[in-house]
Amino acid sequence: MKRLLSSLELPLARLEQLGLFVAGLAFAAMMLVTVLDVVMRYVFNAPLSWSFELISSYLMVGAFFLAVSATQAQRQHVNVDVIARHLPQRLRCGLAVLSGCATILLFALIWWAGAQGFWEAWHKNLVMDGEIPWPRWPTYLMIPIGLGLMLPRLTLGVAGDLLAALSGDMTTASHWSGDAQDAGD
Repeated sequence: MKRLLSSLELPLARLEQLGLFVAGLAFAAMMLVTVLDVVMRYVFNAPLSWSFELISSYLMVGAFFLAVSATQAQRQHVNVDVIARHLPQRLRCGLAVLSGCATILLFALIWWAGAQGFWEAWHKNLVMDGEIPWPRWPTYLMIPIGLGLMLPRLTLGVAGDLLAALSGDMTTASHWSGDAQDAGD
């Protein structure tokens, strides 16, 4: 089981790095468009009418959803562990399995809603209100792409936590870094 988890890690990590790279490009584009808009507004008195929609509806959404799985892989999401850090390691892993399963269910529902939103926007050729009729489908597409990376990441984490809870081998645990206090083990 440990070998299987390791073999699935590399291809997922490569896809996450690609998503992180594209998210970085989106973030850089947000900065460039913002600087350009400020210069155009205050130097030439001619602001970019399309900058807000581009940034808020495309670039920010892409930056978030394309980076979310890589962030999870690096354990950089906010984690409240005030109580859990004082529990025995195996119990922490068991609780991580339960919370991981609930998270997978929630994210699967969000993935499904995003996929349906994309499909509807694509087939109905939906556009945003505003000066420029930006298509809506790219925004909705970021949700199933980003969560399509996040769901396997969460599944690998739950599998590793389950293995750790059953075997006591903390090297497979997705949530435990080894620096938290170990109570009872």
